[in-house]
Amino acid sequence: AVVPYRFLIEQAIEPDVTIGIGGPRTILAGDVGTYSVALQSISNLDTPYVFFQVGIPEMLNNQFVYGLPFVRFNSNVRGAPDGAEDVPWAEIDSSVNTDGTVLAPGYLFDHDGNGFTGFSFNVSTYPGLQELHDRAWEEVVGAVYAAFPDLAEQGVLDNGPAGLDTIFDGLTDLYNELAAVPGKCEIPFIPFRFDLVAAATAMTRGEFITHALAEAETLRQAIIDDASSVTPALTTLAANREDWGNLFLAALEEGGLLRDEDAIPPIRERERIVSLMATLSAGILIGPAGQGVTTSGNLLDFFDQVRQWYGHNPGLMTEVEFYDFRTSPCGDGEIPVPALREFEDYDLGLTQPTHFEAFRVYVPWMPFEDRGAGLPVKFQINGPQPVDGDEFAQLDLTQFLSGDAVQGLASVTGPQTFDTEGWLPLSERLPYTINLANSPDASQFVQEVRVVTQLDDDLDIFSFRLGDINVGKINVHIPGSRALFQGEFDFTETEGFILRISAGIDQFSREATWLLQAIDPLTGELLQDPNRGLLSANNAQGHGAAFVSYTILPASDVVETGSEISASARVLFNNAPPEDTLVLTQPVDAVAPSTELTVDRVAGQADNYLVEWNVTDDPNGSGFRHVTLYVATNGGDYNIWQKQLTDASGSLVYEGTPGDTYQFLALAADIAGNRERPGLGETAEDDGTSVNLGAPQSVPDTTPPNFGIAPEPTPEPSTNPFFDIAEQQVPATAPTFAAPEYDLVLRPFVGRSFVTGIEQSHAEIGPMAIVETPEGDILVSGGTSRSSLYRFGRDGGEAQNV
Repeated sequence: AVVPYRFLIEQAIEPDVTIGIGGPRTILAGDVGTYSVALQSISNLDTPYVFFQVGIPEMLNNQFVYGLPFVRFNSNVRGAPDGAEDVPWAEIDSSVNTDGTVLAPGYLFDHDGNGFTGFSFNVSTYPGLQELHDRAWEEVVGAVYAAFPDLAEQGVLDNGPAGLDTIFDGLTDLYNELAAVPGKCEIPFIPFRFDLVAAATAMTRGEFITHALAEAETLRQAIIDDASSVTPALTTLAANREDWGNLFLAALEEGGLLRDEDAIPPIRERERIVSLMATLSAGILIGPAGQGVTTSGNLLDFFDQVRQWYGHNPGLMTEVEFYDFRTSPCGDGEIPVPALREFEDYDLGLTQPTHFEAFRVYVPWMPFEDRGAGLPVKFQINGPQPVDGDEFAQLDLTQFLSGDAVQGLASVTGPQTFDTEGWLPLSERLPYTINLANSPDASQFVQEVRVVTQLDDDLDIFSFRLGDINVGKINVHIPGSRALFQGEFDFTETEGFILRISAGIDQFSREATWLLQAIDPLTGELLQDPNRGLLSANNAQGHGAAFVSYTILPASDVVETGSEISASARVLFNNAPPEDTLVLTQPVDAVAPSTELTVDRVAGQADNYLVEWNVTDDPNGSGFRHVTLYVATNGGDYNIWQKQLTDASGSLVYEGTPGDTYQFLALAADIAGNRERPGLGETAEDDGTSVNLGAPQSVPDTTPPNFGIAPEPTPEPSTNPFFDIAEQQVPATAPTFAAPEYDLVLRPFVGRSFVTGIEQSHAEIGPMAIVETPEGDILVSGGTSRSSLYRFGRDGGEAQNV
């Protein structure tokens, strides 16, 4: 028989990886913002090496707000080389400050073509501010309750400073003026802004070697300068530059970070990301000087020393664009406004372009006890005004909390369109988070919450995706690309209930619904105990608060420019009336700009070309932002010639090379973030045009059952019938084929040999025995053909090889 085959052949695109940051554009002062970093391949080929950097400016401390740091950066970029398993690689702090920016640099190895990977980092604003607030209030409560025991019995101050007015009218205002933390002297100086930066550059093997050697040379010079406190082995190694470089590369090869040009990448379950600090440390620890370091038993100090050799200086402050003048009843002062990071500072100038993103994050003030109201709608749409060189509007959001329209138990946070002048683009996912809380005055827990949102007709219901969920102290991470989710999470031992979640979208009614329930483990029904449940009465720490989140795309086939997308939600508690959020409404720019491009040879200069462009945007849209000009040489891909020109029309001369042929392309973008697309079959590199609308609120991971606390062992015998049979100690019949290597298998289990013929590189795996001695020690013997014996004491400590 003749079997027909059809082959699809596509043009190979040079290995390249782009980078982006997702997360909140606003962090309330005293809170923590979690950001995700996405590394996305934009090639159909694997990318062997990618260097990336993410970080924030170092603003040091705010002298007007108790001397607290403005921001603190913490990332989960760690990673480790192969081998050296006894080294605590996870303890390496990957962040460094060498120029006023706290960065977490690192490498991504063997990124799949069209693949995606990422990591996350946290930014803490005013770390310790909430603790100071809580402690100050607790001291007031303690003093009042000690003086008036009857007020303690009534619990008049259990739900915050508002209870002071029940003692004496006006006492709450007096407390806020004189004793609150923060108070009237500090609040004007609290709001500030900073920026996030991310950059990534794909590298060839040669470029990676050059880059790694340059970083290692920085380390070598510092070691030579610090010879008095360095081990003799490391000093000797650093004395010769060539030997240092060769041994450094050999260590990277041994650690699996540098492989031969034609070697096939190893198969891994997860993408390999290794911080720059771990890479530099590996170059020493795996080399000849490593033995002297590891045997010293002071590896954590060594890791800190590597950061210092690299140039880390936590006292370096960022470059300041200008100082924002503030005034308060206690005096005047200035708050620094960091200069926005620039592309030129992160461009490596390699074969593939550096991908770059930087955007501002705003830190406004809102009293801790009022945060259930969420971000004001006006602020979400327009952001702080004015910005960039003008005096910064003081971000005290308490002005939005007055009036009848404010509802404190439910709120919706949506796309934050600070940079798009209030417009939504057509092709970007819109992030939404619905926040809710039990009333601070509630006398009982909430056992059931139902959240319902009616999706706007201009949204694509088929693109609806669930985001993460938080319920009080419990986090639930929803796997990606889920439109429906159901799950049960057992917190019987710690919280006294099973959390049941059912969430998803009804495409017929265009309703998205979340049902959160505390289930009684004894009855399987909704918990009825008023003293247990999902949410306690809310307080300044948010113990009675929760959120659900989702993302969705505008419906590109029906939305027209000027259409408005609205979002709101209704929250239904089992112990309180329904609560409606305010309505967030934002217009959509549904059309990208279009560019008319003409190219003519320059008269008398056969190899030069006059390129003229004219960009038009839809008349009712957000308006022209910039245009990028591309050139393709001899039929290749389009590469950037002129990046992000701010003139909607103009002309430039391209100077060509004799014998080459050229094609030109122009792609424009509007203020909303819509970008003109290349024609069918054309590929053009990314010019860095991006719009950041924020991201739905997220959690780092799902809270483990009972918060990871192991249940107490029970003396009761097992009720599992399999173990009942095994306890009879009846040997199972050996199979007639593929016999197991176990000495004994008990019924009802059957031993099978599922892998055979494996050659061990060092020793054959053999039987093991675990024995408890009369003294209470645990002995473990065997495990290899060398038959070692180890003793583990019940009081902990390291194992002894006996």
